[in-house]
Formats: sequence, C-alpha cells, structure tokens
Amino acid sequence: MKKKLSFLLVCVMLLTTLSAFAGVSAETPNAVYLSDAGNDANDGLTKDTPVKCIKKAVEILGGASAEGTIYVVGTASYSNGGNYHSGGSAWMAPVAKKLTITGVDENSMFIQSRTSGVHFRSDVTFTNIKFQVTGLYNASTSKASTGSIYANGYTLEFTESVTIVPFDFSTLTSKTVEERLSYPVVHAGPGSNGSNPGTHGELLLYGGKYNYIYATGLVAAPSTRLVLGEKAFSYHNVHIGGTNAVVNGDVAVEIYGTANIHLNFNATGSSKLNGNLYVKFGKNGVVKSNFSNLSNLANYLADGKTMIVDASRNKAMSEKFESVVTAAGYTFRPYVENAPIFAGTQIRENAETYDARFAATIDSLEYDNIGFKINAVFAEGSKEWNVNCTTVYNALTALENGVEVSVTAEQFEGVYIYALTVAGVPNGVGAVTFTVTPYAQMGETTVNGNTYTVVCTPSANGVAVG
Repeated sequence: MKKKLSFLLVCVMLLTTLSAFAGVSAETPNAVYLSDAGNDANDGLTKDTPVKCIKKAVEILGGASAEGTIYVVGTASYSNGGNYHSGGSAWMAPVAKKLTITGVDENSMFIQSRTSGVHFRSDVTFTNIKFQVTGLYNASTSKASTGSIYANGYTLEFTESVTIVPFDFSTLTSKTVEERLSYPVVHAGPGSNGSNPGTHGELLLYGGKYNYIYATGLVAAPSTRLVLGEKAFSYHNVHIGGTNAVVNGDVAVEIYGTANIHLNFNATGSSKLNGNLYVKFGKNGVVKSNFSNLSNLANYLADGKTMIVDASRNKAMSEKFESVVTAAGYTFRPYVENAPIFAGTQIRENAETYDARFAATIDSLEYDNIGFKINAVFAEGSKEWNVNCTTVYNALTALENGVEVSVTAEQFEGVYIYALTVAGVPNGVGAVTFTVTPYAQMGETTVNGNTYTVVCTPSANGVAVG
C-alpha cells in the first residue's frame, strides 16, 4: 500500500488532544524565572534575577491572559505565604490562560506545599521538572496525607519527563507511613473550594506516581477526561464520581498505565453524570483488581446515559472485565485479534454540506484488503457502504484551533492509519447516525473490528459529533 498524507481536516472527535512546545528565550515576555531564592522586586527575565511568587510570575506573563513558560531555578514553592501571594485564597492558583512550568536543569523542583490542596485556574503543563506535594501528619489520629491537586476544569498535564518526588514523612514522625501516602492525590475537576472552573477538565498524567486519581471532581464539574499514561502509576484507585460530584457532560477515562487496585465507581450523595462514561484500555493498560462499586453507576448516570468500555487493544483487560460490564447492562468492545481499530471521526464543513471522514488503525501491511462497513440512517431513509481502502498513512493532518497538526497512527496505538470519507452530506437532512465497522481481510478470512456509532448533527454553529 502506498503511503501519503491526507487532505486538511477539522478534527472533532476521539482524537487525542495535541499540544506543541514552543521554545522561548529568556528575553521574551512570554518567559519568566521563578525560585524560592528569588525576589519579587526582580524583573524575572533571567535565571539570575528570578521572582519568588508564582502570582508575580503570572503578572509578568500577562495576568489573566498569560500564556508562556515559567522556568524554575532550584526550588519553587506554592504555599500559604509569600511564595504564593499576600491576601486572597491560597488554595486558588492565579488566573491565567496557558502555562508551561519547567526546570532549568535536573535539580529544578516545584513544591506544592499547600497541604489542604490547590486549584489551578489555567491550563498548566509540567515538563522536565521534579514535582513534590508536601505531607501532613496528624499526631492525634496517627494519619498521614498529602495535599490534593485539582485541574479544576482546565487541562493539567504531567509529561513523561516529570519525576514525582515522594514526601519524606520521617521529617514529621518516627512512625511508619504507607508508601503511597507520600505521593499526590489528583483530580480532573474542582474540589469543595474550587472557583472559576474551566470548561474541559483534562487530567493528563503521562508520567509519575500518584496516590489516588479522580476522573471527576468533588463538586459540580464540566465534562472531564483522565489519561493515565503508559509511564504513569496509581498506587490506589482511579475514582469515577465522588460526594455530590455533578458532571454536566461526558467523562472519558483512558488507561494506558497501571491502576494498582480498583477502577472505583464511588459516586454518592447528589452525584450525577449528565453525559456518557467512556472507559478505554490501551495495549498495556492495567486495573489490577476490579470494577469496584459498579452497582453505584446506575444511579450516577442520568436517564438515557450509559457506559461504554473499550478494550479493543487489550486482551487481558477484555477477558477480565467483559462479562462484568455486559452483565451490568453496559456496552463492552472486546479485544479482537488482528482486527483494525476505529480511531475516530473527522469533519470538514462546506457551505451547505459536510464531509465525514472515519479513520482506523492497523498493525501490519500483510492484509489483502482493509476497509469500512458503514450504515447511515437519517430522517428520510438510509444508505450503506462497504468500501475497500487502498491507501494507508503514517499520519493525517488536521486543524486544531486554527493550527495545522499531525495526527499519527501511533497516538492510537497502531502502526498505520487509513480512512474513508463520506462526502457531501447535506446539512438539510438533519441528524445522521453512522454505524461504522472497520475490517481487514486476508485470503478468505475477514476480521471485523468493533462497531462504533457516530451521530452527526448540523446546526447554525456547525456540525456536532456525538
């Protein structure tokens, strides 16, 4: 099969959020240096003149519209005192737009020393840095804990280059403290003290170790997404829901790394998920124990909403959880050996029509044929296609926020990506429900991948995909 790039597309569904790191120099206004040894009277523009307070660093970058890089020199602490700012609520990080926090060398470390937690109020990426959350020991109850970190409805990302440094509880007590308690608790949504929450709630953990991980928040949140990367590890549960945790959209949980105990459905009180729950296992994703408290999910889901578990690429998790999930009445997409995997839907809008492009990945070029079976149902009728595809790609191009980016097969744990476009769908036909099944054929044997349902609904604001 000949490889080539696709035409330009707008990526709208199931494609991994992409971000590009743009290098900056110390002299530019979108970079600032931060250190516990700094002084807020400094200009913050070189590693020799760092500021001390993260609020000051954000002010230099533009305040609420700040979009830039904070370079940490030595250690930089987020605390109740001068390292944050004087006055205000110390659990609320400064309002900004998008921040990257990185080290100047291998000794750089960001310390979250607010033991009662911190809520971010901007998109934040930590990369090439050590990160630590300070612990707290209660002598009267003999309980130890570390502060929580809340994405608070924004994107909070820890890249593979982040090292989570455990807190040393021997500085507080001579008693033995369980290892997991030395690592942070992280939430995709807001906590009880959250304010100014964002609209997307992404917790992207591509590296590091964590105690508990919450795919939602403790209180009302927008739609949320949790990614537990292949190099990330959760000592305890990955939680879905919480006390009075209302989510006003979908929740997506993608597990490529290891959750050491449960995937725990712990929604209680007035908790409600007003969207669907999507759980995906990558090739090496592991939940070592089980789906705990799955019976809670029926009350957590709003009427008409459901859970879909996708283990298309993970044989072990497919065998472990298929019967549990299907017995509870939810959709399960099992592992199918040598089958292509559906990768997502892309939309290109035209004046009175739109093109819907469906993509899938394969691991080899040894197949005789690959393609899609597609059924489209709309108000006035239906159409069917069974089409072989003759071209594979290493990547597709797409527009994200007006910027052309590359969407690779590797992002979907495949080697090659192929696609089929249904062109010229009239906006006037209304909502169209596409049922899409990728397939691969070798000799007389055809292997179907899992079937996906995609609903495209045109409106004055564009084509919504669900």
